[in-house]
Amino acid sequence: MSICAAKSTFQMPGKDVYCSSGKGGVIMSVEENMELLQQENERLKRENEMMKKVVIQMRGTLNRMIGHYIIASGRKE
Repeated sequence: MSICAAKSTFQMPGKDVYCSSGKGGVIMSVEENMELLQQENERLKRENEMMKKVVIQMRGTLNRMIGHYIIASGRKE
C-alpha cells in the first residue's frame, strides 16, 4: 500500500483509514498507518535532537564572538 501523510488521514468506519493524498486516495489499515506515524515520530525526534545540537553550537559561537568583538573592543576605549 502507498504511504499516507499523517495530516491527511481520518478514521473511516471499520478498521481502515482513508488518506486523501491528491488524486483518489489510499486505503490503509490502522496498523499500517500507526507504523508510519511511529516512523515519522522517530524521524522528527532525531531531527529535533540535531537541531538542539546546532542551537547549542551556535550559542557557543555567538558567545565567543561577543567576547572577542564587543567586550574586547570596549576595553580598548
